[in-house]
Order: sequence, then structure tokens, then C-alpha cells
Amino acid sequence: MAGAAAKMLSGLVSAGKIDGVISLGGGGGTAIGTAAMRALPVGFPKVMVSTLAAGNVAPYVGTKDIVMFPSIVDVSGLNRLSRVLLARARVPSAAWWRWCRLQQTRSL
Repeated sequence: MAGAAAKMLSGLVSAGKIDGVISLGGGGGTAIGTAAMRALPVGFPKVMVSTLAAGNVAPYVGTKDIVMFPSIVDVSGLNRLSRVLLARARVPSAAWWRWCRLQQTRSL
């Protein structure tokens, strides 16, 4: 599943259909999401909201620039805490995507 996710995500990036990726997951979702993200080039915005973000993330991040954002609560559903955390996770994602867009504009 991780290989297929990486292939699909790489295809979307190559086609210019996405400007960044954010993923949510516990143990399994983090493994799949970060495997797909590791297939993307350095500099492409990648954010993982995970229950595992407070521990050793080296096996998930590897040598890529994946931002690990702790979910604090289980990501299987929405509640008043998860809504706040997910809203906050999108802020660095949006800032990174905007910065990348500005860099592309300046290089034209």
C-alpha cells in the first residue's frame, strides 16, 4: 500500500496537480503517509499529523524534510480537541506552500 501511495503521489506532483501534502495517521497511517512523502523531492511541502510525532520519528522521516506535527489525540475522528489541532496543523502547511509559490514566481 505504501508503494502504491508513493507512486500515486509522485504522479500528482509530476503532473503539477498538487502543491503540497498533509496526511493524518496513527501507527499505520503514519507509516504509509510518510513512505509516500519520502518519494517526493526535498523542498516539496510535506506535513504529517501523527500520534507518533512525539517519539523517535527517524524511521518515518528518513533523510527527507517531512514536518511531523503531534496530533495529541487519536486521529480516528473529530472532537473539540482534534478540530483545534488539525486547524493549527494547516497553518505551517499553508505558509510553506505559499513560500514555495513565491519562490517559483521569483524564478520566472
